[in-house]
Amino acid sequence: MYRSVQEIVPHPDFDAARWTGHDLALLRMRKALNFTSNVQPIPLYDGAEVPADGRASIVGYDLSRSGVEGGTTFTWNPMLQMADVPILSSCECQQRLGPVLSTYLADVNICTDNVESTMGGGTSTCLGDSGAPVMIATELQAYNLLAIPSWTLAPCGLGPSVHVRVAPHLDWILAIIERKIFGGTDAFTGELPYQVSIQRAFLTSRTHVCGGTILNPLHVLTAASCFWTDSSSRFEIVAGNLRIDRPSDTQQVLGVFWIRMHPGFTGGTSSFDVAVIRTSSAFFFTDLIRPVTLPAFDELPSGLVRVGGWGSTSNSILPGNNFSNVLQKINVLIVPWNECLSVLGGPGGPFDERNICTGPLSGGISTCTGDAGGGAVQHLGNDVFLQVGIITWNVLPCGGINTPSIYTRVSAFTDWIQANSAL
Repeated sequence: MYRSVQEIVPHPDFDAARWTGHDLALLRMRKALNFTSNVQPIPLYDGAEVPADGRASIVGYDLSRSGVEGGTTFTWNPMLQMADVPILSSCECQQRLGPVLSTYLADVNICTDNVESTMGGGTSTCLGDSGAPVMIATELQAYNLLAIPSWTLAPCGLGPSVHVRVAPHLDWILAIIERKIFGGTDAFTGELPYQVSIQRAFLTSRTHVCGGTILNPLHVLTAASCFWTDSSSRFEIVAGNLRIDRPSDTQQVLGVFWIRMHPGFTGGTSSFDVAVIRTSSAFFFTDLIRPVTLPAFDELPSGLVRVGGWGSTSNSILPGNNFSNVLQKINVLIVPWNECLSVLGGPGGPFDERNICTGPLSGGISTCTGDAGGGAVQHLGNDVFLQVGIITWNVLPCGGINTPSIYTRVSAFTDWIQANSAL
């Protein structure tokens, strides 16, 4: 499968002359890849720490040993090569590189050791491997993108290889990936199977109001603010359809039996912005319609979350009902709570310990009007979708600098949600 490159985006802090360490770039292709059993995306490793005595997998079409030894003929491996190598601590890497080369190490770098070969020398990344994946295994995924090869000692196989870690660059990566459409990119069929559209029904027409997530066959989790000023209208829940402008053969439309808002919610920007809907009939679970899982009570979330919604794609100070007809998704990092509190004006405001927020604080990506009630969800594999947040409110204009997206922290209300969604 071949694709033409439309755009190359180097990291803005990379400086080849001073070697600042940010040796990575993103390519945008003119045409999307078709995912098959042999072509799949790789999860990004978002952990700040790498396990002690960890190991990584390196791959590439590296320069062959005969080419290195001959010195005149360079031969590339025709087959993709793979090796398992130890991860070095920062101190170990500095010692192995020596006082001169270690000055080229930056805090965004990580090193792997060479693995001794029975043929002499060792196995490491080499000329032609730059940009390939350095992968690490976790409990949930066998391969996660830990780093990208940058440089190594010559001749290859006699010393450490130096790579650029992905985790410190996640905000930049996600901002570039998602910048094409404000608020996100079109979701794929079945990618967010827990997402529903809550719609106000009048006669034979329906209008999108808020998002929600499926808890179990008879209950939906959403935001209380969706109904505070309009609890008497007739609402319907639409699941299994990426679009809100036309029906689909895969969709299920359920009536609402009752809406239960948290008793602590009194309107406005409140940290008690959570509600449970009881449907008048049951969801029939399919590959496109699945429930979320709730976190343990008071568990504090961190890392990467996926957020979906049909909300406004406008960054106007008055975004109105400029909804997207197709479900949008963004992948964003949870911002440390103290940092959220600081950019939102400090203690005493509507943001408190029952909230979380996501970035990037550099702007360009966020939830917006019409997204409320949707979930911030961590996809754990094997159809496990852990919901850690409920979209609640935004600082307008959406996607501005230092204007994070705000969520109700689900773990603060796990007991209440479970009590009100029992079958």
